[in-house]
Amino acid sequence: MSNCPADNKNETDPTSFWDNGPHFDAHRIGWTVSGLCALFATLISFYLIIKHCQNYHKVIFFSFWQDVLLSILAEVGVIKETKYWTSANISRGLNALLICLEMVIFAFLHIYAFDYRKYRDIEGIKRKHKRSPISKGILDAFNPKDIYNEIKFVCKYIWYLISGKKLPDSTNIGGGVRRKNVN
Repeated sequence: MSNCPADNKNETDPTSFWDNGPHFDAHRIGWTVSGLCALFATLISFYLIIKHCQNYHKVIFFSFWQDVLLSILAEVGVIKETKYWTSANISRGLNALLICLEMVIFAFLHIYAFDYRKYRDIEGIKRKHKRSPISKGILDAFNPKDIYNEIKFVCKYIWYLISGKKLPDSTNIGGGVRRKNVN
């Protein structure tokens, strides 16, 4: 028996799906619903990111224009193909390498932009609040009540966005867990 795809005689008949109406089983419905939810969430995220990053679009799209420039250089023949790689492969590889190098530079710039020293423990200085152990922080991050409240907030936010109502912020719609003030 051969494993070659050319010898595979099992073909799917695309017309059988629509014979006597569509045959939706639970698997197809699940994949369709999850795909639509993922697409909708992606579109909402794209809308919110674009709205949030209006002032930063030059930095965000730098890698896109860098890729466009390298693709043009490959098309006009400045980047030559080799025995093993096409010029398009070299162009994509150069773009990936440049992005990696840029990320290293930006990582060091973030150290200066977002100072970490105010979060360090310094002996002799009494803090207003006692630090929590890391295990408590991890448990708090996966708190089911908090996850439920966040899902509730996102659903209300999406409903407000669809219905054209004024979009709420997380302080007045019930998102997040209200904590007791511990002194």
